[in-house]
Amino acid sequence: MGVPTEPKVVGSHDDIGTIVAVVRFVLEGAISMRGASRICGIINSIAGRNPFEYPAHTTVQNYIQRVGLYLLERNNQRHDDWIWIADHTYSIGTLKVFIVLGIRLSHFRSLGRPLQYQDLTVLLMLSVENSNGTVVKQQFDDLAEKVGDPIAILSDAGSDLNKATELFQAEHQNVIPLYDIVHMVSRMIEKIMKPDAIWDAFRKACCVCANAVRQHKLGHLKPPKPRTKARYMNIDREVQWGARALQILDRVRSGDLNKRQKERLPLKLVEEKFGWLDEYRDSIKQWEHLSLTGRQVISEVRRHG
Repeated sequence: MGVPTEPKVVGSHDDIGTIVAVVRFVLEGAISMRGASRICGIINSIAGRNPFEYPAHTTVQNYIQRVGLYLLERNNQRHDDWIWIADHTYSIGTLKVFIVLGIRLSHFRSLGRPLQYQDLTVLLMLSVENSNGTVVKQQFDDLAEKVGDPIAILSDAGSDLNKATELFQAEHQNVIPLYDIVHMVSRMIEKIMKPDAIWDAFRKACCVCANAVRQHKLGHLKPPKPRTKARYMNIDREVQWGARALQILDRVRSGDLNKRQKERLPLKLVEEKFGWLDEYRDSIKQWEHLSLTGRQVISEVRRHG
């Protein structure tokens, strides 16, 4: 059984069955566009058809873009219970993309699980060069004329989005501003961690350790590279590394290793490279608790709103 064949689409060399198949391979099967293209050829070969009659990966990309354009242009239904999710993303030179996703409150309440991409509708997508509160507010106004006033606007509370939401709310007082939970938790963690001199010293010690064991026998235990952007959204990696490294250090000290492990983790060498973690033992436990609390809060809000 091969890729279903149907009459060819006007303006295309491929039939509708092939087009639907390759688009679904990418969107539902999480397969690359090149992979979707080749799989289509393999299926044709198995079915006894010409194995070389399949769309190129660039054609697959074109089909997906056409589907996206169709969905974007048709999403103009007016409802009175939209929740907007707004953000700027994908900076290319001086340009960045302003996107507003939407979900109806009635739909969200029926999910009983965290949001997924397929739950959301792309309401607006614009390439912008200049963005401030006034500009974004005008974009909100134009969108409201098209799809109706939202009941809530969710954002990361960036300066431009925050100001735009305030200006929009002044004219639409029933609109509720919502703060994205991931950014909210990150800001709260930042308030706790940023003034902590021990945390700052730990991160610097991790950098020194990483340089010391890079291309070394113990290189596989190297600390993760600290994030320079959104660092307080990503403390989990560093904290979890510290906790795991301490476990390894304690196990090496106890001698609870087989012969091969003892050869790979000689006590003297492990002590030399990772013994410094002892002075952060109590702090790492506290940071683990903070990190876990943040993850639990995010999970709860994502699931139950």
